[in-house]
Amino acid sequence: MLESFSAAVKLEYMIRLSELDIKKGILHPEQLVRCACMEYFTTAFSDDPSVLPLVIEAIGAYGWDDAFGLFSPFTNLVQTKETFLWFVDELEKVGPPTTHLQAHHRMRIATAIAASHANLLQRHYQRIALLPEILETAVEQRVAHLTTDVVEIWRKLEIFCNAGRKKRYIGDVDLPYANRLVEALGRQPESARRTMAILRQKIDNLDNNPIKWMEPLAIRLAGELRL
Repeated sequence: MLESFSAAVKLEYMIRLSELDIKKGILHPEQLVRCACMEYFTTAFSDDPSVLPLVIEAIGAYGWDDAFGLFSPFTNLVQTKETFLWFVDELEKVGPPTTHLQAHHRMRIATAIAASHANLLQRHYQRIALLPEILETAVEQRVAHLTTDVVEIWRKLEIFCNAGRKKRYIGDVDLPYANRLVEALGRQPESARRTMAILRQKIDNLDNNPIKWMEPLAIRLAGELRL
């Protein structure tokens, strides 16, 4: 079915296809089709572990830059042990960068590694810690959250929101840190009740109010919990 698509394929047409057909499109000869099909899964936060192996197959067939372009978003695709180790092997294989494009290439691989499930990061931490592009603090926090009590994680999230109650802009706070806390809470089904209680609140005033950060984080958490 995808063979009849033009290069100008748009995501809105994909609702007419099955996910099996869309996955086949990840290997399509036209780059725009490949990108659109991969974007379908990355923007849907798909939990299908069979998608990333197809992306890797496309990279093998068309090359890193030609498969999906220079700015390829892999971070929302589910990693398995095999795909995770493939990315680690690729980063170790390319060697130190000598150009801006090579530095970008290493960084996009490192970003995919760092965004993997925390259990994979924990299992292979000693190996990836030697890779300079890996954001060590972020990885350490995500691994540490695997064994942190859920009550403590909620407490840290409350501290973050309270500290930001007078701040107006995303750039004024460490939002990636808060998102890592949300990720950890998303692994705890008991977080659902508290999340919904936050989202049911009626908010009259956001000035100097921690809820202006807690509410959008709770929305993100609801997504993590698949509520």
